[in-house]
Amino acid sequence: MASTSEILQPNKSSMFSRAGYDSDNWLLLLEFKSTGEIRAYKDVAPETADAALTAESLGKWWNANVRNSPSWEYEIIVPAEPARPKEKAAPSVKASEAGMITVDDIQAVDPTYELPESDAGGITMENLQAAFARTQQFDAPNVMHVSEVATFDKSLVLTPQPTIMPAWTAPTTAAEALDLLYDRESEIDAIIAQAKQVGADALLIRVTDADSKAQADKVLESIVERKDRVIELLDPFRKVLYESYDYAGKRVKAGKEPLEQGIEHVKKQILAYNREQERLRQAAIQKARDEAAAEERRRQEAESQRLTLAEVTDKLEQGDVTGAQFLFDQPIQAPRQFVQPEYIPPATSKVQGQSTSSKWAVDRSTFEGDDEAIISENRLQSVMTILKAVKEDKYDMRSAARLLWWDMPACNKLASALKNAFQIPGLTAIPVDSLSVRRNK
Repeated sequence: MASTSEILQPNKSSMFSRAGYDSDNWLLLLEFKSTGEIRAYKDVAPETADAALTAESLGKWWNANVRNSPSWEYEIIVPAEPARPKEKAAPSVKASEAGMITVDDIQAVDPTYELPESDAGGITMENLQAAFARTQQFDAPNVMHVSEVATFDKSLVLTPQPTIMPAWTAPTTAAEALDLLYDRESEIDAIIAQAKQVGADALLIRVTDADSKAQADKVLESIVERKDRVIELLDPFRKVLYESYDYAGKRVKAGKEPLEQGIEHVKKQILAYNREQERLRQAAIQKARDEAAAEERRRQEAESQRLTLAEVTDKLEQGDVTGAQFLFDQPIQAPRQFVQPEYIPPATSKVQGQSTSSKWAVDRSTFEGDDEAIISENRLQSVMTILKAVKEDKYDMRSAARLLWWDMPACNKLASALKNAFQIPGLTAIPVDSLSVRRNK
């Protein structure tokens, strides 16, 4: 078995300082941050250990699966450290109870974090006020402040304050906000990690009696207060950056909006011109076809007369007056020949970077309304009910019409598929052209 120090690795958890897994003996090792106790849980399958060590919150996983469960047997490898007696002369501020972010919390998410030099030295009586101001944003009611400690002991020189995070400065510009976000990244990560842990612990609360209800009320009040503090601390960054983002967005809109209007106008002009040229082209093609068909009819009639006259002459020369009379009454029809239609090329040439497409859709100009909501089964039943009431003269038709809307996505799909064959009473399908443009690189 590998040594405990080799197996245990630092863990970003507020409950455990280190954790690891002995795959040879199926032991899950956990070191409790609060007491230093190291436990080796027995008969832990590799997949279970993997789920624990890769969990977003090892403490939450432990509370949900291991805590108060008799099936999890363990051996204490390193016992818990004995509690240190409190010194009466210098009562300490319990940062975790006050809802503060401690240096330990920060180092749990960023082991390289160190307290800034301005906060690493001792805090003397001259700067007690500054130290007290620092705690205000993380402080909680009924917690002894450093200034109150000084009231009892005028000779007190406080030791370094590793449990109180340095003071924050609300940014006033976007550049300042970005700089502060970068400088305070470790502290912010600690705030987020602590918030996740507190939220995860709150999910384990169950209210079953009056005592648990009273406890839940306190927890709720504490969480709400913590949430307000997080917002007060972090929201100024978002507001300043959003103001810059919103301002930049307005400038972008002001710059591109007139160009987009110009693009749409030019597109409409080009599409209108293309449609008119295509209409003229189709009209020319149809005219050429009609002229070719008329010429073929004249040729066929002339050929039929020639053939009929020749046959009648032959019958008369043969003395077959009856046959000649029949041919005269029923003239011979000459076979019609195929005429190749004339091709007329498009009037507009293709432009590189531009492409047009045509898709059939419902002509919205024939009715009012533009509701794109998808018809649900409940709405369909409602429509059928109101139509039935109109049919039975129980509801006015004009009033019912104002309550009904077309399912435009479904109608457009039908129009796209059926094109000219689209037949829905009250609607008309037309081709809608679109023009896309890309820059030539």
